[in-house]
Amino acid sequence: MAVAVLIARILLVIVFGVAGLSKLADPRGTRGTLHAFGSPKPLVAPLAIVLPVVELAIALALALPASAEWGALGALAVLALVSSVVCASLARGKRPECRCFGRLAAGPISSLTLARNGVFAALAALIAWQGPAAAVGAARPGDLASAPWAGLLALLLGVTGLTAGLAGCGKSG
Repeated sequence: MAVAVLIARILLVIVFGVAGLSKLADPRGTRGTLHAFGSPKPLVAPLAIVLPVVELAIALALALPASAEWGALGALAVLALVSSVVCASLARGKRPECRCFGRLAAGPISSLTLARNGVFAALAALIAWQGPAAAVGAARPGDLASAPWAGLLALLLGVTGLTAGLAGCGKSG
């Protein structure tokens, strides 16, 4: 399991690092994407800075064993937020261009965007549940759970929620 957690951490460090750096390298595109997804106009410019900085902080936290679990929880939070915005856009019949990785991979959102986020969320949940911080004696988010199976339950609920979202997000209502 330790190898799987390490691979998950490496993949998410790359994903969040590239996402953050590419957004910082293309501030105009990042602002345009935030506007297209319906961010209030006064918040677009600050969010165009805050979002990539948060992504880079998550990448850094995931890279360090002592903070990897907290980074994974941050990744889950960002992925949940972004997925809910994507889902709301799809439900309204809108497919704005996703620039999650800046100019590197721009294209309209779809259910595949949610599926990709679901895979990333599953990796982050694995890290949060099995994370390496216990080996270095750091405080673990899992210590806050009252039951040893809480991590597995959270993973299952996350996958269930994403699956339900994939089934219903493309439909207007």
